[in-house]
Amino acid sequence: MLVTKLLAAAALALPVCHAFGNGARVTMAVQKGTDAVSRRSLMDKAAVAAVAAAGMFNVAPAQAEDAPAAVDVHADFITTETGLRYKVIKEGTGAQPPPSSNVKAHYTGWLGGFGDEDASVKFDSSRDRGRPFTFKAGVGQVIKAWDESVLAMKVGERRLIIVPPDLGYGKRGAGGVIPANATLYFDVELLGIL
Repeated sequence: MLVTKLLAAAALALPVCHAFGNGARVTMAVQKGTDAVSRRSLMDKAAVAAVAAAGMFNVAPAQAEDAPAAVDVHADFITTETGLRYKVIKEGTGAQPPPSSNVKAHYTGWLGGFGDEDASVKFDSSRDRGRPFTFKAGVGQVIKAWDESVLAMKVGERRLIIVPPDLGYGKRGAGGVIPANATLYFDVELLGIL
């Protein structure tokens, strides 16, 4: 009897739940009186009852609403109009490089997160080589994210940058080391304008 009532109530609830989506809190009465239950509780009980009664499906009650929301560990980063994300970890006190200027920088690059994050894999580092990287800023000698970031920095500044694929190596990847459509993570320090 209970199974029949729950299945009937679930059948009535399905269109309502579908119309409101997962974020809505819908309350309805299963029977006359004050026996009100939440949509989720009703659906969970109906699913379990249906499985027990039919024995045909391997269905667990929905748990999506119980799952913790994904936490953005980089929520304190600033996002530019292009989608580049950065966080200044050491303020610079020197000049800001003008476009087409030669600059010198130290960097470390990772895939999957910064070096202290579980999924990170280092793919390159001027620091490991003990020799800064030099290039002409703002003329396309480096990936777009580097031009954008370095031109906005002051000498002495160090920042973490998160590079979306379209500001990095995009669909082509790089040198068999960086896969296509990879998000890149860099620790960049602007050492000087040459």
